[in-house]
Amino acid sequence: MSDTTPPIDGFVCLYVDNSNIFHEGQRFAEQQRSEDRYAFRIDFIHFSQLLLRNRTVREVVWGGSIPPATDTVWQALKDRGVDPHLIPRSAPDSSIRYRRKRNSGS
Repeated sequence: MSDTTPPIDGFVCLYVDNSNIFHEGQRFAEQQRSEDRYAFRIDFIHFSQLLLRNRTVREVVWGGSIPPATDTVWQALKDRGVDPHLIPRSAPDSSIRYRRKRNSGS
């Protein structure tokens, strides 16, 4: 994506299940591209830029295997003024609590 990408009107909410995206990417690499599934990598900065484009970000919820706090994806989101909600994979019921809280209008 280049810096000349025209803005898209409106706002965006991004919900990422990191683990599923990664594992499906591995499967795609192996089955569709005949590549080594274990060599598959995702550049999550470019991934988020592609999805967010130049839209106003209302919310980012990131679940699954969460990159370390020092990962550059967090800095890229902070540079856009985004503070993502993180749901670690090791807390399976936290996503349920989060959804209930969001749906109750709290």
